[in-house]
Amino acid sequence: MIKAILCLALHIGSVATISAQQPKYEVGLSYGFYKAPDYKQAVNKPYLGADFDYAISDRWTVSSGFMSGKFAYFEDWRSNAYRYDSYTNADGYESHATFSVLYSVIRSNKFLLKVGSGIGLFTQRLKYPYASPSSGGAPSQVGGDVFISEESKSYVELPVKVVGYYQVIPRIGVGFKAGLYVLSTGNTAGLHIGPQIRIGL
Repeated sequence: MIKAILCLALHIGSVATISAQQPKYEVGLSYGFYKAPDYKQAVNKPYLGADFDYAISDRWTVSSGFMSGKFAYFEDWRSNAYRYDSYTNADGYESHATFSVLYSVIRSNKFLLKVGSGIGLFTQRLKYPYASPSSGGAPSQVGGDVFISEESKSYVELPVKVVGYYQVIPRIGVGFKAGLYVLSTGNTAGLHIGPQIRIGL
């Protein structure tokens, strides 16, 4: 009986030790500036992002994330309703769903700096003005029958990101997130940088 109790206690102790050594989950919430470098006269707009991380060792982390960003730009290819007195005439909406592997290049009791990459899905929606032909057959340049046209597309992408944060109190960290997205076409879909809060679970 005593032997059985000792074996049970050792088993429970082993399970507790393994559980204590298991990596923890973290949620990162970020907000900042989003840039679309491939578009003419693009104006930076805010983005919102969320990352769900699982540390598989002291240095390695797997992460799934979502980001939604917006930008304004001047559309001179798809649009025929130009307003030459306007700096921008169109809006772009982009979202990124990604899976990444990160490595902690700096890791201390209080500060962590991680870099990594992975794979993702990029979805874009563009909204720009388009003028229907006038009675004379030419599109209206100012005023007239102008409506908003939309175009959507999706690509596989390669996300590259850098995350750095300082552990303010146990389970709470503040820092930054930055990175870019490279499309399967070779173009850069977006650049982003902004503050981030990290919550350990």
